[in-house]
Formats: sequence, structure tokens, C-alpha cells
Amino acid sequence: MRGVYADYGTVSIEYRYMDWIITVPLMALKFPSLVGKDAITDAKFLGMGFTGVCFTGALIMIGFGYLGESGAMNGLAGLVLGGVGWAMIIVATGTPWSSGLGVDNSKIKSELMWSANALRWFIVVGWIIYPLGYLFSPEADLLDGDQELMAVAYNIADMINKIGFGIVAWMGAKKATEALAASREEIDNRRMKLMDLMSKIAAELQKAMEEVFGTEMFDQGSLDTVKGVFTSILKVVKAIASALGMVNSVFAKF
Repeated sequence: MRGVYADYGTVSIEYRYMDWIITVPLMALKFPSLVGKDAITDAKFLGMGFTGVCFTGALIMIGFGYLGESGAMNGLAGLVLGGVGWAMIIVATGTPWSSGLGVDNSKIKSELMWSANALRWFIVVGWIIYPLGYLFSPEADLLDGDQELMAVAYNIADMINKIGFGIVAWMGAKKATEALAASREEIDNRRMKLMDLMSKIAAELQKAMEEVFGTEMFDQGSLDTVKGVFTSILKVVKAIASALGMVNSVFAKF
């Protein structure tokens, strides 16, 4: 885009929209990976789920924006119809103050809520810069056309939204990874406590039976046997839990 301006003294909207047609849908579709699949609802709009609404909204927003800026249709009509696509994305993803049609805030994990709302701020507020730049598009013929002001507004919007989106997505993934690591550490600690408890139970059981039947009946080998039985039981329980988890994960994909 810079080369076109340097060579011809004009701002290329074609290159700009080629960039947006790739990046904007990807930004809108970051939501499922950040909020978790459990938070995505089954609600439909015109037969489309969350992904379909976001993708279609992005295409409508960019498509009519280009038609309006290229002079292929009335500039005001392009702005309004492009705004419909923007509204579709907001309705699907929600706002920083409310759930969306496709996202249930109550099912977003606490460590992911901040990043989800940050992305919503970009969509609801950050994207306002784009229609402001559109107003100065010479071909749209809404205000006094000034392609330099239009280009500055678009560049500022791209820097804020694209870089900001990336940073928030990275921070959200980092928080989720830390939460997962903490959860695994807690599970390991509980497992160690359970093993320790079972060892104590085995020792107490040996002690009680020695008092009833005499110490000669139980030696260290007997204690190891009792511990082994409890350990085997624990392994069986863990195997069953693991198998149930695998079955649940398989069915969750359908």
C-alpha cells in the first residue's frame, strides 16, 4: 500500500480490503479458542451457528464497505449495510457488559473472562475507527474526501485492533495454560495425599489386627501386602476414571 501511494500518489483501497478480507474473519473467529467450547451456545440465527454468523457478518461488513468506497454503490448505503455485518458480529460475540447470542458468559472460565471482554471492547469500540475513516473516502462522497485522513484513520485502527487482538489472544492463552498447570498440580497433590492416607489406613489396620490376633501374625511382608491391595484398588479406580474421561471427550466432539 505504501508503494502504491509513493508511486501514484493515491491510497489503494483494493490492497486494504484484500488484507481485511483475510484478517477480520480470523479475528472474529478467535472467540471459540479463547472462551472455551463449553461457552459457545447452540443458538441459531438464520440457520447459522456462532462461527457462521461471525464469518458471514465479517464478509458483509467488508463487502459492502468495499462497494461503497469503490463507487460501485451509494457510499451511505455501503456504510449502513456494512454496519449490519458489524452488528451481526456484536450480537454473536456479545459486549463487555452482556452475553452474546452465541456466547454464554456464565460458562466462560474465570481466567478467560478478562481476555473475552477485552476482545469485545476491540469489536464494539475499537472498530468504530473504521467507519470514521470511511467518512473521508473520496469515492464514498459523504464528507469532503481526503484520502490522507482516511489512510491515517485506517492505519491507526489496524495498529490498535490487530496488535491488540494478538496481545489479548496471547495473554488469554497464557492464563489458560497457567490455570491448566495449576489444576494438574492440584490433582497431583490430592493423589499424593490419598496415597499417604491409604498408607496410614493400612498401618492402622495392621495395628488393630495385631492387637486382636497377636503380633506374630503380621510382619513387614503383610503390611506391604495390605498396602499393595490399596494401591491396586486406587489404580483400578484411576483407570476407570480415565476411560470414562476418554469416552466423554469422544462424544463431546459430536
